[in-house]
Amino acid sequence: MIGQLNIPPGAKEAAIETTEEMRVAAKEVLAQGREVFHSFYSQVSCTDLSAIQQAANCAPLKAGGGSHPHQDDIALDWRADPFVSMSDLTLVVYDGTRNGGKEYHVHTLLLAYGGRKSGFVAEQIKCQQNKSTPNKKKNNNQQNQYHHQYYHRDNNTILRQNSSISDGSNNSDDNSNSNPKSGYRVEIYVPSLAAQTMPLFLDYIYGIATLKPTTSTAPPLRYLSNRFDVRELHREISLRFIPRDLELNTAPRYCMLADELKDFEMRDGAIRIMAERFERMNNLKLLRGMSPKLMRSLVQCERLECGSEMLSEKVAMYLRMRDDRDEVVGRDRSEENEVVVPLTDEDYYWLTHCAHMPKISPKEALFYLNYGTRYPQVMNEIGSGSLKSRCLAACSDTHVLDELTNHLENNNGNAINATIPNSSKDNGHISQ
Repeated sequence: MIGQLNIPPGAKEAAIETTEEMRVAAKEVLAQGREVFHSFYSQVSCTDLSAIQQAANCAPLKAGGGSHPHQDDIALDWRADPFVSMSDLTLVVYDGTRNGGKEYHVHTLLLAYGGRKSGFVAEQIKCQQNKSTPNKKKNNNQQNQYHHQYYHRDNNTILRQNSSISDGSNNSDDNSNSNPKSGYRVEIYVPSLAAQTMPLFLDYIYGIATLKPTTSTAPPLRYLSNRFDVRELHREISLRFIPRDLELNTAPRYCMLADELKDFEMRDGAIRIMAERFERMNNLKLLRGMSPKLMRSLVQCERLECGSEMLSEKVAMYLRMRDDRDEVVGRDRSEENEVVVPLTDEDYYWLTHCAHMPKISPKEALFYLNYGTRYPQVMNEIGSGSLKSRCLAACSDTHVLDELTNHLENNNGNAINATIPNSSKDNGHISQ
């Protein structure tokens, strides 16, 4: 039997002093930790976690271990390696092509909880968490039953069996989508135009670059802000930029992009702007890429302000540009984005309808008659309101007939002069 140990009084006093010193040191460390936390908390608001990128670098990860306190800091970046940036969310964007979805390795801290958070992503993560909660409760209950069964006392000794359990079943609910340890996964479908703008959209969410929208990027950014429920971006685009940028020269571009994105509100607004000022639109090349459906909506708009003959000239110019565009695309099949929608009999009928084009310009009457040979259903109509009748009426105008007579006389005179020898012209008579 081991006897009682005799501890010298000096050793007891040393132990007491060491314990007291450790307590004081622990209090100092705790106080310093509180100061650091409050300092960081005062710089970064809980409602604006996107500012983490600029404030304190969010407890940066040290990649190289340099001597400088912020050397080799790693900030949150969706372009960085997902392992290095500690990405916990995979965002898969489908655009309807056969290439499959595009994966972006992002962070829930910014997309679900940041100041520029996405309401759509936050809701998807919440659903995945709620979906995984019953499974966690089920596993916890099984573990508690297991521990209660296999923890027992024997001669004042606690014996514990292997705590890992398996019921032999493969629960389909326990997948990577609902397991935060393996990261969340959110899938979404957007049009191809919006999918091409995803890098610019994510740069805005992460605060990597200052947002500088343009006429070409504003419609897809507006679509993404609405689809992902990013309200600050939606206000910036819809209430600040577009009202300043949308005018007569940019309206055709907005109209075409909005129609591709199925943003009917913006499309109709752009058509109204063009219709109200269509007679003043001189640069008709802006209409070159408009589909027949959009052009029909323009000429049939209730707010159209354009004379009938002027309208016939502008529509004729649009049809000529379509033919030129068909030839260019036909020669260069590599232009995948150049998709020309064919013009049907119905399109030609409504583009030249007598309701908005009762009179045809004499300058374009022959063009419409010649162009109409491609659409016999339109040209075979009879009546005073038919396109053929309106074109013939324009050709029978007195001014037009005078110009045609002068043209024929000049041509005949030139033909006669071309057959007269020079010697006969000099003598003032025609040799027999």
